[in-house]
Amino acid sequence: MDKQNSHISDELLAKYFSGEANADECKSVEAWAALSSQNKHQFEAGQKIWLETALPENFQVNEKMAWDNIKQRIAEDEGIEKPTLQLKLPKGSWAVAASVLFVISFGLYWVIYLTTPSIDELTWSASQPGKYTLPDGSIVTLNEGSNLHYRIDQFNKNDRAVVLEGEAYFEVMPNHKKTFMVHSGTLTTKVLGTKFLVRAYEKNPILIAVTEGKVGLFKENKSLLELTANQQATFDSINHTLNRQLLTDPNLLYWKTKTLIFDDQPLGEIAKILSEKFNLNISLSLTKATSCQFTSTFSNQSIEEILDIISTTHGLSWRQDEDGYTIYGAACGE
Repeated sequence: MDKQNSHISDELLAKYFSGEANADECKSVEAWAALSSQNKHQFEAGQKIWLETALPENFQVNEKMAWDNIKQRIAEDEGIEKPTLQLKLPKGSWAVAASVLFVISFGLYWVIYLTTPSIDELTWSASQPGKYTLPDGSIVTLNEGSNLHYRIDQFNKNDRAVVLEGEAYFEVMPNHKKTFMVHSGTLTTKVLGTKFLVRAYEKNPILIAVTEGKVGLFKENKSLLELTANQQATFDSINHTLNRQLLTDPNLLYWKTKTLIFDDQPLGEIAKILSEKFNLNISLSLTKATSCQFTSTFSNQSIEEILDIISTTHGLSWRQDEDGYTIYGAACGE
């Protein structure tokens, strides 16, 4: 790397982009990026490509290999020619595949980036639940089909503002000087450092649920209410109603944790929950009307495994139908 970059390692940049850098390392990277326009351009280009090619959290990206190849291809000035990537990497490794994807994307993008204006806005779009790290170190877990936007040139200057379309869980890095704001429709959630969920799908009420700390809800800069840990609020933008309740749903974050908790609940209620979480139809066909109760915790288990345990517990059976599954038999083994 050139003299302006010599005080920071490629591996540290990779750790920063992958969300594995600690607070001190994050500060070092951000200080380096602020030293020169070349550093800033390189940082923004790398960040954009890393995030746009982000893979699920359980991928183990070969960061050193990726950056060894990247640094061989980054221009020393704006007269760079289009790089030719010749990677000799072992096959059959998801880590290598992820590295190759990032290296190729970054190499090609860098040529274009040097001759275009700075990136103004970054958008994350999740085709499946995924975890992302913002420049301030805050962590965002986006649900499938959700989008998050923020302005690179403004984020973490006077405040930390993002725009959410869909559902996301935020783990905000504490900073009492810079408010973290989530804009979702006409509602804004403001925090300094906490953990909370925002669900803001088009044409549906907005849900805010706090698992740790405190958040404030605002509309057009007018304070509406505050929520503390284990509280939630539902905002209906059509009827202009805002309701606060205790957070009682243990499965609210199933899409993130992949853990289901049932505590002495009727099978009919459990069937509805499973239908919602797995996005398919779960029905009951029992010989007697009953309110069979069931208690268990499931973690990273398939719907078939869950149905097996429920059926075995109550002496029932299940079958797969065209649009889902049916639990059938004598009510609770009667």
